[in-house]
Amino acid sequence: MSTFLVTGPTGNVGRHVVSALSTAGHEVRALVRDPASAVLPHGVTAVRGDLSSPGTPTPALRDVDSWTRPSG
Repeated sequence: MSTFLVTGPTGNVGRHVVSALSTAGHEVRALVRDPASAVLPHGVTAVRGDLSSPGTPTPALRDVDSWTRPSG
């Protein structure tokens, strides 16, 4: 299966994307500002990052097959 990085994983749309990918058996990383406070499905890895800070998402992208930024 593929590894996905999802930005905005706790938002209205993002949480559904994370859930669907995880349920389908993919490895999911969730880019969040505070991993300790992120509520994510079991098995989803929270990684610290902020798209407004250059360079912070770079480590989260390591070995990722695809990434998505849900809108809505």
